[in-house]
Amino acid sequence: MKYFCFRFDVDTPKCIKSGVPNLISLSKELDVPFTFFINMGRGTSRWSFIKKKISFNGNSTPHRTLKLSNLKKLGLWDFFLMAVMNPQVGNTHPDIIKALNKTDHEVGLHGGSNHGEWQNESHTWEKKKFLEEIMPALDSLITYLGQRPLGFSSPGWKGSNELNAVLESLGFHYVADAYGENLQNITCAKNTSNLLQVPTNILGEPDGIAYLENLRAKKMDDQAILNDFSSKLEKRTFAVLYDHPYYAGIQELPMLKMLIDIVKSKGFQIVTLKTLTEKRNLQALA
Repeated sequence: MKYFCFRFDVDTPKCIKSGVPNLISLSKELDVPFTFFINMGRGTSRWSFIKKKISFNGNSTPHRTLKLSNLKKLGLWDFFLMAVMNPQVGNTHPDIIKALNKTDHEVGLHGGSNHGEWQNESHTWEKKKFLEEIMPALDSLITYLGQRPLGFSSPGWKGSNELNAVLESLGFHYVADAYGENLQNITCAKNTSNLLQVPTNILGEPDGIAYLENLRAKKMDDQAILNDFSSKLEKRTFAVLYDHPYYAGIQELPMLKMLIDIVKSKGFQIVTLKTLTEKRNLQALA
C-alpha cells in the first residue's frame, strides 16, 4: 500500500478563519483527511515580519526569491492585522478547532507562544525554555480538542535534540520537523526512545518552502505544476506534502483538488500523519 499525507501548518489568523474552513469543505467533497498543525500563540515577531517580508515586486527579499511575500499571500488587511495587532491564532477561533475535532482530520500543535520568536531564537533555547513556550499552547489546544494531540511541528522547521526530549516527555508520539525530497523513511527522533520523526518530502526548495507557493513564485502554470507533482510521486511508497491554508486553502483550491485527483489515480491512500505512524512498518514503507 502507498500512503499520501497533506500537511498544513496553520500559523496566521487568515489560515484558521478562512483557509481551514475551505479545506474542511473540500475534504468533505472529496472524502479525504488532512493533518493540521495549529499555532496556538501569536503569529510573528512584528519587526522581523515587516523588515524581512515586504518587497516592491511582490516577491520576497533577494535571498528568498522563490517565496511569495506575506503581503502578496495575505492581502493588505490581513498583512496589517499580523504586523500591527499580531493576534493569537488558534485561540481566536476555538469553534473551528472544535469543528475539526468532529471530523476525520488530525490536529497537531505548531510551536508555542510566538511563531516568529521560535523561528528566530529557538536555536538558543534549552529544555526549560521549550517547556515554557509549549505548555500554554498545549493546554489551550487540549481544552478545545478534549484530548492530547499526538503530533508536533516546529515553526520554520526549527527542531532540536532538546525539543525532541521535551516532546517525548509531554506524550507526543511524533514530530514533523525533517524535510527533503530524498527522505523516504519514518525514523526515531534523535535524543529520544519512542518519539518518531515523520519527514515531509514534497515541498519547495530550498529552505522548506510551501509547495504551491514555491512553484507559483517560479511562475509555473497549472500544467507545469501538475507535471511536477506527478513526477514526484514516481517510485514513492509514501509522500507528505507541505503547504499553508491561507494560500493553498484559498487561492489554490482548484489546484489542490487536481492534486488530490492525481494522488488517487496513482493508487495512494490519503491518510493523516497520525495514521501513517500507526501503519509504520518501516520495511513496508521503505
